[in-house]
Amino acid sequence: VNLTVSGDGMLVNNVPELQGTLSVANFSPQQLLKALGEEPVDTQDNAVLQRAELQGDWTLVGDKAALENLVSRVDDTGIKGWVRAASIEQEQLVFDLQIDALDLDRYSAPAKTTVETATGGDPVASQPGFGLPLEQLRSLDLEGRVAIGNLTVAEAELSEVLVKLRIQQGQLRLNPLNAKLDGSNYSGDVRLDATTDQPKLAFDLRVDNLD
Repeated sequence: VNLTVSGDGMLVNNVPELQGTLSVANFSPQQLLKALGEEPVDTQDNAVLQRAELQGDWTLVGDKAALENLVSRVDDTGIKGWVRAASIEQEQLVFDLQIDALDLDRYSAPAKTTVETATGGDPVASQPGFGLPLEQLRSLDLEGRVAIGNLTVAEAELSEVLVKLRIQQGQLRLNPLNAKLDGSNYSGDVRLDATTDQPKLAFDLRVDNLD
């Protein structure tokens, strides 16, 4: 991975105030994981996570940092926006990203069926916690907005997707969650409580002009 960073700045009362630019030349995320001794991401499409690059302007002021004017591309997906660390020490992140088109189905894990036998001998699905990374969710302090021009998920073709995300202390909320689907308008408010090993999911969904 070729990373180029330049910048300048000063110390003000022993607090760094720095700024500059950075760029990451095209590389393969899957090959990077392999070089680091990590397992590759298991995806339905083996052609994804083979190309990634980004560039932007960075700042560091005391405990705060930011990557502004971000321009990135992962495979066929273009991404623009900014990411800011409201507090590096407390790992508080905020972001605003615009994505041109994304096919999530290509990045999803291959379908696997895990079953266990119930008392009566019938197979039942076994996926504690909806298969979510609960520990990681509990450690995140994240807030942001994502706008996607075209999104494919579960074979559904969505457009004009807008999601506002908030994760704090194991509580996740997506509100608003708006999109268009085949002429219909979709809006939702989704909440996930991941503070226990049995997460609680609540949602309020609305679809207008459904054919």
